[in-house]
Amino acid sequence: MRTVADVHGDTWICLELPDERGAATDAAVHVECNSGAERVVIAAPRGWDETWSDAELAAAISARTAGSP
Repeated sequence: MRTVADVHGDTWICLELPDERGAATDAAVHVECNSGAERVVIAAPRGWDETWSDAELAAAISARTAGSP
């Protein structure tokens, strides 16, 4: 689980969803991020919570919320 702030100052709590059965070990994982007002699911590489910087995580969230008010 990780907490990150986006460029608008909103705080997001991100948690990896349970792996799908039979998923390859190098397959992306699904991560749910919730700001309280919005929820997005992003695809991230395994180990994202230790390897992605806050900027990378915030950018992935922003890419999924693009076009939202």
